[in-house]
Amino acid sequence: MGILANVEISISEFELCFSSLDEATEYWQVNLNERSPDAEGIIRSYLEDNLTEDDGALWSKHESKNAMIWWEKDAD
Repeated sequence: MGILANVEISISEFELCFSSLDEATEYWQVNLNERSPDAEGIIRSYLEDNLTEDDGALWSKHESKNAMIWWEKDAD
């Protein structure tokens, strides 16, 4: 097809701050659209193991890798 694609990889870091485990659990249940009691237990358990505490606040820190693929159309 004659397409020479360009690829750009970017890494983004983001942090979310919560005042309690309940607040973090509620946020992620809404964000993931998972409101069942089973989902709440799984999310809460994950957050208990992965949130970090700093000065009385709970932090969720994540790294995201993204790829952008693009090409330029020939002027034919």
